[in-house]
Amino acid sequence: MDGFVLIGSTQFADWGAICYDLLGAILDNIYRGRIEMGWLRDTFLKPEDDSTEVERI
Repeated sequence: MDGFVLIGSTQFADWGAICYDLLGAILDNIYRGRIEMGWLRDTFLKPEDDSTEVERI
């Protein structure tokens, strides 16, 4: 990751909806707004060397 980290607190959030909006995938197990790195690794494969910039983003 390159750049600033976005952090903050919230009293209530629909983490499933937020996850879907940001990642385009629905996560079944969000713990207080945290996502397991293993889920990210398993859900989003590493882009190939010949992938386009849009695919990498």
